[in-house]
Amino acid sequence: MVEEKVREGYKRSGVGVIPEDWEVNKLKNLVTKISSGKSKTSSFQNGNYSIYGSRGEIGRSLNYDYTGRRILVARVGAYAGTIYSVEGKYSVSDNTLMIELQGKSFFYYILEYLKFQKLNKMVFGSGQPLITGTQLKKLNILTPPLKEQKAIAEVLSDTDDLITSLQKLIDKKEKIKKGAMQKLLTGKERLPGFDGEWEEKELGEIIEGIYDYTANGSFAALKENVKYYSKRNYAVLLRTTDLEKKKFEPERFTDKKGYDFLKKTSLYGGEIIIANVGSLGNVYKVPKYNMPMTLAPNTYLINIREKYAKDYIYYMFKTDIFYDKIMTKVGSSAFKSINKDNLRSISMIFSQDIKEQKAIAQILSEMDAEIEALNKKLEKYKKIKQGMMEELLTGRIRLV
Repeated sequence: MVEEKVREGYKRSGVGVIPEDWEVNKLKNLVTKISSGKSKTSSFQNGNYSIYGSRGEIGRSLNYDYTGRRILVARVGAYAGTIYSVEGKYSVSDNTLMIELQGKSFFYYILEYLKFQKLNKMVFGSGQPLITGTQLKKLNILTPPLKEQKAIAEVLSDTDDLITSLQKLIDKKEKIKKGAMQKLLTGKERLPGFDGEWEEKELGEIIEGIYDYTANGSFAALKENVKYYSKRNYAVLLRTTDLEKKKFEPERFTDKKGYDFLKKTSLYGGEIIIANVGSLGNVYKVPKYNMPMTLAPNTYLINIREKYAKDYIYYMFKTDIFYDKIMTKVGSSAFKSINKDNLRSISMIFSQDIKEQKAIAQILSEMDAEIEALNKKLEKYKKIKQGMMEELLTGRIRLV
């Protein structure tokens, strides 16, 4: 076999073709130390120093154990492999690895390179996911000359600044929306032109019907007629986990026979559903999708009476007040759930003017649309950065 020609200025290495003036180094040769944090995690509200854990700051301390810049990597648990940097005076919990770099490597270049490596893919263990310092030390790091490391880090840092500023804007918009919900959905603040009385009603007066998976038949009949598929089939079996993702990508399906049997809980987009177990009390609006959908187990489909605006009721159900009231109706057993009668018995104060309901829902819907557009923009920037990392951190594109 004829070996592919290497273009001018590049060379073959153990990890592929790289620029001639780049090196391949083990991380252990670029660091002075990789170790676990040793700080106590007792938190004091008025402490002057941050305590860092697997996802970032987890508390405050009156004292500090470490100073300077370090790269931190979540060592154990659901967030094992998560990476970020700290500096100044701080403490670090023992579920977090600390990486201290030698002077010959530019700190932010190594930080970006480790992010590019997606350390969570190195995690092992099902019961308690784990990543070790020994694993990290064996990582191959493509190392350009220091000048190019700084240039690459600067470009990626500028993109990070853009992403961070957009995330802060989204967070601000979310807080504004939450404040608007607290005022508009309680009647504390009224829209111009509306002054009618609000009334306290039980949900049984608002809801026309509550349906779940078992509304379609007995467990024996469901088992006989409904098959589950992990590969795409005739219809989506909609679960709340599908709706918690940033992008709606269903993972469970059924065939036409199953879909036809589950006709009482067919979904077309726009319906309100409430988690009955697991993420109990969480409320979702079903998105429109390009194939038939029906409800999976452990979820309630809520049909609203025509005299109430569905989107208005959806936003009422998204309030902290509604969530707290659901929690008061939950049984004391380890397997927490809420039955239909208890759900119907929850009382809340509602506007009785459907025009006011629609006006409130319109304002909140417009806020949601703005936040959704910003989130799409954020994802676009993240993809752009990922593409830049793939080109710059492999040497395919040179900056010097």
